[in-house]
Amino acid sequence: MRGKVLLSLAAVLAMAGWARATSPGGTVSLFDNFGDGVNASEGYTASGAGATTTSYACAYDFSPSVTANLESITLAFALVEGPNSFTFDLDNDNSGLPGSTLESWTQAANGSFGSFTEMTLESVLHPLLTAGDTYWIAIYPGTTDTWGAWDLTNGVAVDPLYSTDGGSTWISNSGNPPAFSVQGVASGVPTPAALPAGALLLTGLVGCKWLGRKATV
Repeated sequence: MRGKVLLSLAAVLAMAGWARATSPGGTVSLFDNFGDGVNASEGYTASGAGATTTSYACAYDFSPSVTANLESITLAFALVEGPNSFTFDLDNDNSGLPGSTLESWTQAANGSFGSFTEMTLESVLHPLLTAGDTYWIAIYPGTTDTWGAWDLTNGVAVDPLYSTDGGSTWISNSGNPPAFSVQGVASGVPTPAALPAGALLLTGLVGCKWLGRKATV
């Protein structure tokens, strides 16, 4: 009986160790440029032709610092005027341009242009983002008469993109980076140290059975 009790206890401890080794990690920062400061009086435009004569979409790229599943994206994005509806896409890179869409959101901005406000896009699909790879965030107007702006940071000038045809083609712009951060959750992966002991013990026991006040283009 004593031998059976010890064997059962060993099995429980092995399974507990396996659960800990494969449990998901916590939230990790994949990208964040809010620390550069936010200029809420200027931003890149996402607007319909009814609001600004020409339809505009804007896009900016980033590379995750670590590999993780997407948890959320936080942006400094605000409504300028019109209906409060915008489409936000997370895209793969296609030769330096936004490519296939990994996840998309249709959501309202949280505040009005001119005062710093954040909005968060919560991931439902949790796509895996690989460290060092390039991804794009593209923003489109939700209606033909809306106008929103993605606030800029005070960081070093870069080359964001804009489109006047709904993202069919993209044009290189110049200006400060837009403000945003990307959060992820590291996937649970069995550790090498935990795998042999847990797996082998369980195998023997049971038989081998995660805008100035204007918005700029």
